[in-house]
Amino acid sequence: MFFRDFRGLTGGHLKVADYIKHVRSNPAYRPIMSLSSRSLPSDLWDDCEIVGPDFDPELADVLFLAGRDWEAVPKDIELRVPVINLIQGLRHADGDDVRYSFLGRRATRLCVSTEVAEAITSTGKCNGPVLVVPAALRPDDFRPDASRSNDVFIAGLKAPELALAVMDELKGRGLKVTAETEPVPRADFLGKLREARIAVTLPSAREGFFLPALEAMAAGCLVVCPDAVGNRDICIDGETCLMPLARQSDLVGSVMTLLGDREVARKIVDGAKRMVSKHKPAAERRTFMNVLNATSPRNIILTGLPRSGTTLACSLLGQLPDVVALHEPMRPMMISGLGGSEFIDTVVEFFDAMRQQIKTEGTAASKSQEGRVPRNPLGDQVIDGQRVKNIDGNIISVENVTTPRFDLCMKHPAMFTARLPVLAEVFDCYAIVRNPLSVLLSWRDSGMSVGDGHSPAAESHDPELAALLRELPDVLDRQIALLDYMFARYRDFLPDRTIRYEDVISTGGAALSAVVPAAKSLEEELSSRNRRLVVKNADTLHIARRLLENAEACWFFYDQSDVLSMVEGG
Repeated sequence: MFFRDFRGLTGGHLKVADYIKHVRSNPAYRPIMSLSSRSLPSDLWDDCEIVGPDFDPELADVLFLAGRDWEAVPKDIELRVPVINLIQGLRHADGDDVRYSFLGRRATRLCVSTEVAEAITSTGKCNGPVLVVPAALRPDDFRPDASRSNDVFIAGLKAPELALAVMDELKGRGLKVTAETEPVPRADFLGKLREARIAVTLPSAREGFFLPALEAMAAGCLVVCPDAVGNRDICIDGETCLMPLARQSDLVGSVMTLLGDREVARKIVDGAKRMVSKHKPAAERRTFMNVLNATSPRNIILTGLPRSGTTLACSLLGQLPDVVALHEPMRPMMISGLGGSEFIDTVVEFFDAMRQQIKTEGTAASKSQEGRVPRNPLGDQVIDGQRVKNIDGNIISVENVTTPRFDLCMKHPAMFTARLPVLAEVFDCYAIVRNPLSVLLSWRDSGMSVGDGHSPAAESHDPELAALLRELPDVLDRQIALLDYMFARYRDFLPDRTIRYEDVISTGGAALSAVVPAAKSLEEELSSRNRRLVVKNADTLHIARRLLENAEACWFFYDQSDVLSMVEGG
């Protein structure tokens, strides 16, 4: 839920609109905008459902506040509803500004620049995490005009007298110059940037970010911009622009330097292009989604190698207050034909259905043993070379939920691994891995398809994997190929969100705090099963050698010595 008091277009409103677009892009979320009664009509909020100022913010799962939006919500609401607070200016750090008082209210704060983050942090008043999310541009706004019909454009809204003085002097030198000293429609402003060879952007003395300078770079202009504190992330003197003092003579001198020194101009053009590339919407969206996905109530995707401890992880997470972890509750083969967006919609709908069932019935769909997720789906008893399953049901009882804002985790090793390219763009995703030799040995007596080098759930969701495995007649070749495929998925999509089974065991489950922070309190007595089937014989040595020779992606998470030590100590 967003709040705005819109009485005219500002950079702050534009940035909030960008964040609404980020929310809209994720089917797991729905943005709602509550506008003040005096707000003017605007198409900025077209991506939102609009509600009146009397809408109850207590109904929101997450509140997104910026500027003075705190005044629109009840006191202490952050104790009941999580808040994400966008900080765009340095005024928040000024003790005599009303925004300063908001710093003491609990929130995750997103700052548009390093300078803003440092300013508010230095107050010692911030209640909650402070993160830097560099402001992104809207790329479609900045297609340069090939004609470049204007020599200089001066964005002088915040320093009109200086802008007019600089314009007059530059015109006196025979240049074609225009200046903006009054508010104009955004399309007109962007058009003037696209037409100009050089843009002089005049900020206030202290800005939180000063977007016009970056916009001018994106439009292909050579930029002149005095220091404004909050523009130092993007304005680097001599590299992305020239940064003279905010004086007529210095500004005119910088313009003439850019017109007369091709080497300086070339260097600044190249530097500006690199800077603009760092401010793409996709990067801003990914960072924001990481924050949003980490804000309760959370929908968490857990995947991992078959026989790597994913069920153990579910069992341990399910012990925590207000955390429900489901063991393979969906039917992978029933939804294998769905396209990416349809698949995501189905997962979102399933999460919603499980939340509702937990709230109303106190149960959830999950493979279970006596109404709970077991620590291991396979027992140690072996019949006809296969281990007996510890699963006797498909429903669990949920008794640890005390708030509607509980975290819900859903685990599918094969299906979610195959679908990681789309899942990782939407959900909070994590994976569990294990020593690759231990995994291969465990597959052999699991009674699962992986024992034959196949994974129907993964193959039905990734035809290319199915085709790869069909081409390999040897069982061990298929197993190593399947193992490496899965490791590659985690390396490519979850490089910093993959947890090793060995760390879960050695910490008594506390390593799962990477998934749910409350897991740091776990102190379970756990013992490693890595050496259960390690026997120093020709068969084991053959598997280890083939693994060392043919696997690739698994060495991103493990060292080959981890396999060698297993064999040598087996």
